[in-house]
Amino acid sequence: MTAVAAVTLSALAASSYADICYLVYDRNDQVVYRDMRSPIDLSGPIGPQVNARWRGGALVIVGNADRCIPLDSVDLRTVANLVKPDAAAPQAAAPKADPAKAPKAAAKKAG
Repeated sequence: MTAVAAVTLSALAASSYADICYLVYDRNDQVVYRDMRSPIDLSGPIGPQVNARWRGGALVIVGNADRCIPLDSVDLRTVANLVKPDAAAPQAAAPKADPAKAPKAAAKKAG
């Protein structure tokens, strides 16, 4: 193999690794890890390593690194508000009834 071919293959291999995004979902399908660096050692069994760190979790490897924003750089409270605005917003208390404005029942006498 020529030196040019070796350098070209090395560059292609490096670019393909740079385009990978690693995501880990917990058992509730929430993203708990997202980065272009693997969270585990990929040379060994994947399942036991993921399960040791995130019980019931799943590792997903995707090739779209353009949207792979590391989870550490994202404010999870902001994301939670964007994803589930109703769950994140405090619930307003129901208004209390004013006894003075409540309708009064008329008592009927049986005669």
